[in-house]
Amino acid sequence: FQARAMNEREQLQFGPRVKALWVDAVARARQQPERLEVLANLAIQWGWRRESEETWWIIANGSTSPHAALAVLVNYYTRAGNTLGLQRALERLNTLNPADPIVKNNLAMVSLLLNLKTAAAHRLAQELYQQFPTNSSVASTYAFSLFRQQKIAQARQTLEQLGEPALAKPSITATYGAILAAGGD
Repeated sequence: FQARAMNEREQLQFGPRVKALWVDAVARARQQPERLEVLANLAIQWGWRRESEETWWIIANGSTSPHAALAVLVNYYTRAGNTLGLQRALERLNTLNPADPIVKNNLAMVSLLLNLKTAAAHRLAQELYQQFPTNSSVASTYAFSLFRQQKIAQARQTLEQLGEPALAKPSITATYGAILAAGGD
């Protein structure tokens, strides 16, 4: 609160003295994640997005309640259209729970879209498809992986095996359209 008051009094956009007070508050709260959550929420209410994000990452990288912090970060990055931030949060979620197929699938797709860590993304997409070949989201991610590897015919076949109802889903239609276009259709 002292940092907030100083920021308003000096009418600075988070000047060095305000930053020092904020850093001190975060350092003092590190031992109690619930206090870090309070600080992160206060920061966002005050319009201090960067400080809020940094504080949520401190919680997300800790061991006490990282899932809740990561849920906040995933939501924030999704709303902000920050795909790189989303990829980072999904990587952390995958580290915490490597058996979660939804996280794996989302991580693979986002990584492929960003062209980031593609070897791991291709591997994840293939592993998931082998486990869940009839899941349309998984098949779409695998087809996109094949597409990115220039395996257009195999990508098309993967999606067409799902049938017309699945191909009509907007998230799958976009991938299918890109694959068709790449194949000249």
